[in-house]
Amino acid sequence: MPLSRPMSVIAPGVREPRVRDESTTVRVFYATGKIGTIVVFHAFQKKSQRTPMREVDLARRRLREVPDAKIEF
Repeated sequence: MPLSRPMSVIAPGVREPRVRDESTTVRVFYATGKIGTIVVFHAFQKKSQRTPMREVDLARRRLREVPDAKIEF
């Protein structure tokens, strides 16, 4: 698996990189903004192969709460 993959199930343009250490795997959802920014709007500790739907739903809600993020879709 690549270090970062698209997560279009959340929204177009959203990506999910893998961050690992010896004891855990963390996933972060981010998107790039039109003004040259990166918007990180959700992170969680991953404990299974599939991304849990509760994390996907929470990420969708958080992305909608980003004020005037000008996300590139």
